[in-house]
Amino acid sequence: MPVTEMLKLAPPPEQGRRAELHSRGFHQPRTFVTHKAVSAGMVVRLVDPRDTFRACPGCGHIDIRNRPVRDDFRGVPYGLAGPADYFAAIDVGRRAVRRAADDAA
Repeated sequence: MPVTEMLKLAPPPEQGRRAELHSRGFHQPRTFVTHKAVSAGMVVRLVDPRDTFRACPGCGHIDIRNRPVRDDFRGVPYGLAGPADYFAAIDVGRRAVRRAADDAA
């Protein structure tokens, strides 16, 4: 089950504790995944997720028009098209590689 689906199963937060509970919802799955990856001998690199859903993997162009609807990606500069989650995953992977290079330097 995807993390986003698991988060939908949680009961709505109490009034006044929304921010605390919302941030915990993302922190806990990240902690579990990080723990499992490290215990399996994998390296974990956290990247800034900002604009990953808007960035074109071909040229890096960031535009809200690249993602006209939730599930579809349509690159404005070159017309690259396909499943939005696929292209976002490519962008996250590239950011992780860049971060690894920056860490090594």
